[in-house]
Amino acid sequence: MSSRYAPSSNGAERNGQAGIEDLREKYWQQEQSAYDRLMSLAEKPHHLTSVFSKELLEAAFSPETEPVLVCMDERIRLPQDSRPIGIAGGGIFLKEGLMTNLVHALQRNGVRHITSHDECGACSLYCDFLRQERGRISDPDHEGTLFAEELAGEVSGRAERIHRSSMSGHPNFHHARCMTIDNTGFFNPSVLGKEYPSSLFLSAPYYPTAKRLALEAQIGVNVIAMGEHGMGWERFTDDQPMAIAIVNDPFRPSYNTQVLNHILHNLSQTRRALQFINIHPSRRMVAPLGRIL
Repeated sequence: MSSRYAPSSNGAERNGQAGIEDLREKYWQQEQSAYDRLMSLAEKPHHLTSVFSKELLEAAFSPETEPVLVCMDERIRLPQDSRPIGIAGGGIFLKEGLMTNLVHALQRNGVRHITSHDECGACSLYCDFLRQERGRISDPDHEGTLFAEELAGEVSGRAERIHRSSMSGHPNFHHARCMTIDNTGFFNPSVLGKEYPSSLFLSAPYYPTAKRLALEAQIGVNVIAMGEHGMGWERFTDDQPMAIAIVNDPFRPSYNTQVLNHILHNLSQTRRALQFINIHPSRRMVAPLGRIL
């Protein structure tokens, strides 16, 4: 795997020598400063420029970047010349009945770089579906690779495997305290570096419906971030809730509202400590993007 991706954490952690609670505490503290910066946007409506520099934001919304289909996993950090198109498992759940919608969305927006990654939780859930519904036993890594190659063929693109050693964080632990729902299709939070918290990342315009997006957001919150391989629901409190950042498209206000309403409907049933944050890029900031979406 190319060194374009973020370096792995130290060998001791990767050998699983740290207990889960030690990992939770370490990453909770490590993310605190960036988390607090993002949460400051929830206090009252703010533009991104109130907490991030103009130069960084211009790079984070650059129209010159290559779109790359990735899993929503917060440990995948793309370089500055790319931007993530985040869908759980790189879209593997959409394979059942919604594949055509996904292919058309990717083709329409010139997405030809398709990835999968090692030990993907979404691919594991997909294999659970195959076993329960079709009596088929399969390996998650195999299914993820196979799907990425199939999808790359459909869009006349290329498939790439992101290996565990090239991902940030811990291989068997999700440290996200935040989920980002990007309504613009052009945001790369990795460009903001440590100023933006590690975040589960979903690209709303690439989902066939806002309802489908909300279902996968619910999986991200309940199964990943608050699950046994994440921070755990006990750590998220009214004082330190999980942040759900909605990056609004200033040119599509009705779409922003539609997405937010579906997300609110699904996640309000979780009875978990959540803080919704509406992030407002300026029209000037995203005007040059020339998006199709």
